[in-house]
Amino acid sequence: MTDQRNDAAIATLNGWLAEHGVPDAHTTPEDWEISPFQDALLIVPANQRRTNRVYLVRGEMVSAFSPSTTTFDEGYARLGNPEGPMATA
Repeated sequence: MTDQRNDAAIATLNGWLAEHGVPDAHTTPEDWEISPFQDALLIVPANQRRTNRVYLVRGEMVSAFSPSTTTFDEGYARLGNPEGPMATA
């Protein structure tokens, strides 16, 4: 079940990335570290790739944010808020 959930989350994330013009929109679960966070999945780049952006995915919703300016709870609260993910730096 976890593999299916991870695959679904990455498919949702890839779609979100493509919609927002991110060049690496065709990724696989192996490209990411995936951990549960409340009823969502926290997704960060694997293999120590540097980034200041993390993603929370729940169902078909994505919240992208920088943990240097937004807490994980704030990022989670943005799931389902259409302006939330785009309001992040």
